[in-house]
Amino acid sequence: MKEKSRTCIVRGMRCAGCSAKVEKHIAALPGAENVVVNYASGTLTHTSNPAVLPDETIFEAVKKLGFSAEPPPKDPAEEEKKELLIWKRELRNFIIAAIFTIILSVYSFCTVHASLILQGILLIPVLAAARKIFSSGIPALLRGAPDMDSLIACGAGTGIIAPVILLFTAAGKTHFHASFDASAMILTLVMLGRLLEKNARRKVSGAIRELLKLTPQTAELITPDGTVEIAVSALQCGQLIRVRPGGSIPADGIVISGSSSVNEAMLSGEAIPVDKAPGAEVSGGTLNLNGVLEIKVTASGETSVLGKIIKLVSEAQSSRPPVAKLANKVSGVFTWMIFAAAAITAALWLFSGAPLPIALNYALSVLVVACPCALGLATPIALIAGIGRGAAAGLLIKNGTALENCAKSRTIIFDKTGTLTSGVPEIKRIVFTPATVNSEAELLNFAAAAEQNSSHPLAEAVVRFASGEYRNIKVSDFSDRSGYGISCKLDGTHWHFGNEAMMKELGIECDIPADFSGFTVIFCAKENKLAGIIGAGDTLKKDTCSVIARLKAAGFRCIMLTGDNPAAAGRCAGNCGIEEFYASLTPSGKVQQINSIRKEITTPLIMVGDGINDAPALAQADVGIAIGSGTAVALESADIILQGSDLAGCRDAITLSQATFRVIRQNLFWAFFYNFGAIPVAAGAVAALGGFSLNPVICAGTMAASSLTVVLNALRLLKLKMERLP
Repeated sequence: MKEKSRTCIVRGMRCAGCSAKVEKHIAALPGAENVVVNYASGTLTHTSNPAVLPDETIFEAVKKLGFSAEPPPKDPAEEEKKELLIWKRELRNFIIAAIFTIILSVYSFCTVHASLILQGILLIPVLAAARKIFSSGIPALLRGAPDMDSLIACGAGTGIIAPVILLFTAAGKTHFHASFDASAMILTLVMLGRLLEKNARRKVSGAIRELLKLTPQTAELITPDGTVEIAVSALQCGQLIRVRPGGSIPADGIVISGSSSVNEAMLSGEAIPVDKAPGAEVSGGTLNLNGVLEIKVTASGETSVLGKIIKLVSEAQSSRPPVAKLANKVSGVFTWMIFAAAAITAALWLFSGAPLPIALNYALSVLVVACPCALGLATPIALIAGIGRGAAAGLLIKNGTALENCAKSRTIIFDKTGTLTSGVPEIKRIVFTPATVNSEAELLNFAAAAEQNSSHPLAEAVVRFASGEYRNIKVSDFSDRSGYGISCKLDGTHWHFGNEAMMKELGIECDIPADFSGFTVIFCAKENKLAGIIGAGDTLKKDTCSVIARLKAAGFRCIMLTGDNPAAAGRCAGNCGIEEFYASLTPSGKVQQINSIRKEITTPLIMVGDGINDAPALAQADVGIAIGSGTAVALESADIILQGSDLAGCRDAITLSQATFRVIRQNLFWAFFYNFGAIPVAAGAVAALGGFSLNPVICAGTMAASSLTVVLNALRLLKLKMERLP
């Protein structure tokens, strides 16, 4: 059995420290490679051989760390029910904690000599509601791998135990008010922050859930005895299914009978339905609009187009771009740094002569204020939002590194045929010899009659452009000479249609008119006399010029690489506004040109293409963007896939990447500023200079607010308007 990438759900993680702990432990297991644990999405992704490292071993290892792991959900409805139950349980615990915290606070502040026993009784429900913080944090601390729960548990525990000890010591008889309300408030505010954060994170990571919902849960299977409803997960290749009007197609397949229009917007981004008839391919998750289709299943589940998209988005959201490395390194050791900072704070205040209660109060503030949640969420939450927004807009981004490089790039290279142009040749120019034929239409009809049975793209263009009269022309003695052209009799007259070499062989002198420069030329000869010239050329996609103009206005250097001849390349480049182009390039020539251009620049390089010949160039570039209508090889080689054939998706990918990393930079700035800026204030540095101080309750509130700020900032990406390039 070969190694493969696998993903599972990890529940119970509270901060980046939790994810770092799980990642380090799983990475140490034999056979585990490329281990990435994403706190924001709650996933663990790794590459391994299932025979060497089965899922059960992974799950057991995660369980020993105090968390739970399970396979990814197959039924999105069941997963949502499970998440809703967890949410309701946490909401119930928060409400209980909030009610008793309010009662405890009012009693403590309104009573001069508050009873410690009564305060303890009121505190018990709060501790019960927040028991997971202690059951997770204390064991993690004892294992030598403290996390956010360890900090909160130690902080709240200190606020509970210290008053009891101090009441029976000399330290407690001076300037000390014995109360448990501060610890209760800390726990309650932490629970509130987590509830809000979890709700916001669910919105950010909703892309995969929405994709999963596209496929129905059941399918109508056609059997010899009639139809039967079965689970989509039980479908097998070769089976026949029936899809009625208004139903989602449950699996990839080929239409065997029936005709209908199918909405494929989830794949192509195009709202216009596509007509389907027998022999047409359909994809799971698309919507059948107005006819009954009988479909032979070719792929379902993970092997279907939608399944591959879901897997790609999931893996991309769990990836780790270079910008995340610093934050991960810092958050991995930050918990120990906080414990050290709290100890140093208490020692310095005691050394300065402050009473023990005051020293403990400042140490407690440091423990609570500096929890590294915001730091751990800064990058992954923005990546999840950005990649999810891309998936909704028809942009499949394979990893965070591609997104980061795309955001930094200032140079973009385009293939010509199929990328800037439609890839379908059209008739552009026709000239005829009046002594031989009567009109352009007559010349074109004779050419179409000769070319009608050919599958060559130029032949198809001639037939498309001609009127239907060519069907009345009798064709005989047909001969096709590869590399030259075709010869035949049309209504008993000898005709030749081919290139300049064929004309020279026939002894026909021919000059190409100046306005045919850049076109592919078909010479037409009747009875060894030049009858006319037909010029065919590719057509720019409708949005090519506007996209190039917007990219150039944004400061991008736009370059075109093509295997076409210099004249055709020059015409195309001139029409779309590209000044720099290189023509007559082989696939390896494109790679060499990319390497040459890379030496001239300091930022990442983007390559956009669609064909098999573009695959090496797409792989060689820092970011390969493949047009979704391209070949499978090109799509496999690319880092970003535009599901539609619209070139505007290229502009959208750059806009999205820039917006995502703008949010990441904002999040990281806020997280570093908060975590490192709040510690001195919480430690009493400002108070020592005669200023204000932060008590532990305020610290708990600001800590929760910092995490929520990072998540809410990332949520803005879900509403991003793509047309903001400049």
